[in-house]
Amino acid sequence: MIEFRPARLPDIPAIVRFQPRKLWKGIVTQVRSHPAWTLCLDGAPQLIVGVVPYTAGVLELWMFFAPGFSRAPRFKSMMRLCLMHGATVCPDHILLARIDDRNAPSRKMAELVGFVPMEEHLPGTTIRTWIRPALDAET
Repeated sequence: MIEFRPARLPDIPAIVRFQPRKLWKGIVTQVRSHPAWTLCLDGAPQLIVGVVPYTAGVLELWMFFAPGFSRAPRFKSMMRLCLMHGATVCPDHILLARIDDRNAPSRKMAELVGFVPMEEHLPGTTIRTWIRPALDAET
């Protein structure tokens, strides 16, 4: 069963257990301070995602996967559920995401839920800024 629920601190170790301590601290701060959700498959946390205020009317989307998540049998349907939820959580806000140009599956998934690539890259990287217009602007 796929479950999408508000993130809890105990979800973090299942998803980022092999990451540096600094990253753990950052995720803990985000989960405590801003909206965040966990996607579970059969009760096991697979992904944690949240939004952070970026500028007025703009939220930055962040996401971390559990090891092996991208090889899960229902990976595409779980990602679609997660990104669609993220796109509708704050319909009056623009969503901003950062996606590596080399990550074709993530780019495709972002396009499917309405994100558009911009020209801007993080300095010295292949990580591009993607924008999801506010849903209210589309009506």
